[in-house]
Amino acid sequence: MSTFKTALRMALAHPFYLLIYTVFISLMGVFIAASVSWNSSQLTEYKPYDANVIVVDRDGSDLSRALTRHLGSRFHLVTGVGDDTYDLADALSKSNSAKGSADCVFFIPEGLRTILLRPPVRGRTCPSSM
Repeated sequence: MSTFKTALRMALAHPFYLLIYTVFISLMGVFIAASVSWNSSQLTEYKPYDANVIVVDRDGSDLSRALTRHLGSRFHLVTGVGDDTYDLADALSKSNSAKGSADCVFFIPEGLRTILLRPPVRGRTCPSSM
C-alpha cells in the first residue's frame, strides 16, 4: 500500500511527466497498429521458397530413386557435387553463388529399403536401439 501511495504522490507532483508518458505510449500503439495493417495488405499471396537441394543417394535402390524423383519434383536438385565432406561444405556455403550452391543436403543412407521395410521388433521403439 505504501508503494501505491508513493507512486500516486509522484504522479500528482509531476503531472507533466504522466501526460508525456501517456501520450508517448498511445502514439506508439497507434504507429504499431498502423504498420501491422499496412504490412498485411502487402501479404496477400503465399509464394513458397524455391530451395536448392543436394541429394546424396548412398542406397541406390528403387525406393531411394523414387524419393530423389519426388524431391526433384518439389525442389531444384543440384547436380555435379561430390559426396566428399569438403565438396558438400563448399556447396552449402552462402558465399558460393556459382553453380553447385545449395540450401540443404538430403542424405539417403545405405540400406534404407531394408530399414524401412523391416518388420517391427517388439520392445524396440527407435532405430538407434537396434
